Amino acid sequence: REELIDELAYVIAKAAVRPQKPRFDYYLTCWKLFRRNMLWTKKKELVGTALFAIVQDPVSPQRLGAVRDLMKLAKFKPEEIGYFWDNVTKTKAELGIEKGKMFWYASKLGIHVPYTYKVTRETHSSKRLMEVSQLTFAENAFSQEIKAQKNRVPGNFTMDKTAKRNAELLGIPVSRAQELLAAANIPPPKPRVTEEDMRDERRHKKEKEQWLTDLENKVRDESGEDIKMASDHPDAFKNTEAQDDDKDAGKMLKAECGDCGYTLFIAKGRAWKFFGDSYKCPNCGAPRSKFTVTEEDEDDPEFAPPPPPPSKK
Repeated sequence: REELIDELAYVIAKAAVRPQKPRFDYYLTCWKLFRRNMLWTKKKELVGTALFAIVQDPVSPQRLGAVRDLMKLAKFKPEEIGYFWDNVTKTKAELGIEKGKMFWYASKLGIHVPYTYKVTRETHSSKRLMEVSQLTFAENAFSQEIKAQKNRVPGNFTMDKTAKRNAELLGIPVSRAQELLAAANIPPPKPRVTEEDMRDERRHKKEKEQWLTDLENKVRDESGEDIKMASDHPDAFKNTEAQDDDKDAGKMLKAECGDCGYTLFIAKGRAWKFFGDSYKCPNCGAPRSKFTVTEEDEDDPEFAPPPPPPSKK
């Protein structure tokens, strides 16, 4: 039962951002499922878990409407709802911000919650700070709603019907709502590049060039060949690969096992992929060191690929 309560509460909480009418119908469906599973005696546990799951998410007009729908479906008696709300705060809300949001939702819905008010008041040094904190919840919800709309429909926003309705629902004065709208319409400042940033970029570029030079010299000293490393440009890297392919075109490596005579033919330049240090003879299991490797030419008449395996027929 507890697992089912947690699951249904989670589903109800995640549907909090649905539009109002479909959300209420969805809640009603969940509620019928809840009653059908003979859990009506656990009504308070379900509603409390769902309520706190909504409270843990950021405050928004949609979630305020979701809490209102949830309370409507629960059909608490007027004398029960305050006690129920305080009990959820007492048993589930541990952080000060959680207690503050529990009181914020209760105050917006007109629910008298003496215990929730008391613990919220105790987390602030004065009543004025508590009021500022409650107003901050509303302003953050209004600003987040503006940003969400701006992501869907780019452009500047004015105090239209939707903005007025959200401001009224959240308890924000119209003048303050206009200030928040004006702040949201200001484009973000471009990142400022300082002289120190430019010096760091030049220093990093010089260090990278020096590292490439040192690497080229190290490879040249170890291999004894005049090797030019590919630069950062993709074209240069492609040209290097093309030169290597042209150089090794038509060349094959013949690797013969010294224990059983198994022979492997590999295109030159691909041995690192098909004939690495961990390679073992598939016939007898001999290590790579047992193989004798010679270079063959496809144009050589003596060279011939191994015959195909006999047909099973």
